[in-house]
Amino acid sequence: MPVTLAQFDAAHAHSTAAEAFGVPQRPLPKEKILEMLGVSTAIAHCWIAEEQGVHPLFQDASQRVRGLAEQLLERDNKIRNTIAENPYKSSPWGGREKDDKSFLGTFNGGFAQRHNTRLLIMLLFDEEASAEAFGYIDEVVKKALHSAATPAAVPWRLLVGWRDFHAEGVSAWVRAKTLLLAHNYELAIHHAAAQRGINSMGHAPSLTARQTRRTGVAQAELRRRWA
Repeated sequence: MPVTLAQFDAAHAHSTAAEAFGVPQRPLPKEKILEMLGVSTAIAHCWIAEEQGVHPLFQDASQRVRGLAEQLLERDNKIRNTIAENPYKSSPWGGREKDDKSFLGTFNGGFAQRHNTRLLIMLLFDEEASAEAFGYIDEVVKKALHSAATPAAVPWRLLVGWRDFHAEGVSAWVRAKTLLLAHNYELAIHHAAAQRGINSMGHAPSLTARQTRRTGVAQAELRRRWA
């Protein structure tokens, strides 16, 4: 029997998004900065292709949304380049509190804090992009509930992020982590199905055309990942 939302709520009614995904905070050594940039860059690639032949997760986005994703990627790469050019520095801006807080604000802020220097917030709280992201997460959550035999089999962090996606004060960090968790969960399900032999070794693992559009995985990329 599929797991119901009531069963999940009974088990995780008091779980919070902060517990599920943490809250980025100081200190910010460059290793942590790079880790956080990995999250924002992965979000940018949900709307713009990461490499030739691999479609982004959301292929039909407007030019405005793609433009925000491109600006976010440019910002991330600029910080990465600064770190690479100063390998002996522990922080690209010397660990100054003001700059640390400014960087953290681009992840920990929400709808009320969006402006043109906080590109991750602008992207994830854009009306179009937000609707695309939540629609995808909602679809994956339904699959997770349907396929789970017990509440423990449901990825609780995914459902907490889904539940709180539109909560007052929700941060760009929570939305980002939830979207990436949903995407990784869906890819893992396809991988597990292939490993179980549902797709025999005589036939390359395959997604339907609709699944390919939704996951952003081209057939060639799918084969490469399973190789």
